[in-house]
Amino acid sequence: MCSTEDAAFFCSSKDYIVPKALFGLILSRIHMTSKPAQTSKNNAKPKKGVELLSNVPFEKGFHFHIALEKYTGITANSLGEFADKLQIVPVESVVFHFHRDDFQKWIRNVIGDEVLARRFDQLRTWPSWSSDENLRKDLVKTVKKRLDDLKPNQ
Repeated sequence: MCSTEDAAFFCSSKDYIVPKALFGLILSRIHMTSKPAQTSKNNAKPKKGVELLSNVPFEKGFHFHIALEKYTGITANSLGEFADKLQIVPVESVVFHFHRDDFQKWIRNVIGDEVLARRFDQLRTWPSWSSDENLRKDLVKTVKKRLDDLKPNQ
């Protein structure tokens, strides 16, 4: 856990980088609406496709950074937005978050998609990419494939 003293940004217990000003608001809402923590992951119901495709509030969105305390100004509030924003953020942001496992943490803990989070985990075991752009392309392709899998049959 990173310190909040004299920092414009800090790390929460889940290692998400959040603007310090939003932390107080988030924390107060958590305290107001929190339920007792579940003792086992098995108690949590897996989310269905439609739930996984829904938007999350801005404060729970994925906030792209290129380094600690260097927010790009780009946020994704759903998996669809995440796929789109992955294509336009600076590639330094993609590399920064990928090496910290930030994508998997957000997908798993906020979106609730264990399947996609595991696919990202598997990407980490691959040999080095020939370029950072190829890493970006693989991540985007993985998210888009998952989005196609989740879309209701038409």
